[in-house]
Parts: sequence; C-alpha cells; structure tokens
Amino acid sequence: MRRPAVYERASRGDTSGQLAELLEWAGRQPEPLAWFRDEGSTLDERPGLRSLLRAVAAGQVSYVVVWRLDRLYRSVPELVGMVRLLGRLRVGLVSLRDRFDSETESGRETFRRLAEIAASEGARR
Repeated sequence: MRRPAVYERASRGDTSGQLAELLEWAGRQPEPLAWFRDEGSTLDERPGLRSLLRAVAAGQVSYVVVWRLDRLYRSVPELVGMVRLLGRLRVGLVSLRDRFDSETESGRETFRRLAEIAASEGARR
C-alpha cells in the first residue's frame, strides 16, 4: 500500500518550527504516514533520506512532504533531479512552507523554472 511520507531534516539546535508544522499537518491527515528524519547530517550522512528513497523505489510512497524544499536539497540541480525521479515513479512532492505541490499546475510551472536554473548553472560550469 502506498502512503504519504514526511521527510524532516533538522540542523542541530534547529528552532525553525519545522517539526511543529509537520506534526500539525500530519495530524490532519486521514491516512497513516511514513516518517523519515535526519538530524545534523551532511549530504553524505543522510540515512533518513536513503531510507525514504528506498521506500519510494519499492512503491511504498504516494507523495513526499517536506517543510521547505531546502530541507530536501539546497542545490537546485539536486532538487531538480529529485523531483524528476519522483515524477518518473509517480510520486508527488509537497512543500508546506514553499506552497509547492508537484501535482498542481503552479507546482509544475515552479519546477520548470527550477529546471531552467539548474540547466543554466550546469552550463556555467
């Protein structure tokens, strides 16, 4: 059964309110959620993200919810790669703070802009 998955990435000493907002959102959901978390980890040390990606690949996730897109990846090219991967696997991406939903027209337009930025960053290298 596919279900929504929350991905939380907290920095040490994080007081952003991320957890509170994610919990508030989760409390309004009628279905069970999967929860993946990384704390104070570098890009190379993100076991929660790796577990999330395994669950996505196994077909267990319907969509991924993050507090902000930069909690997933700070690099635009990496974020674009993640959105493309999720799209290929028919998994949506929702960011609560950024009001981004990859399943809506405005979300797809935002993604197109991000992809253009990623392409221009790649061309400059």
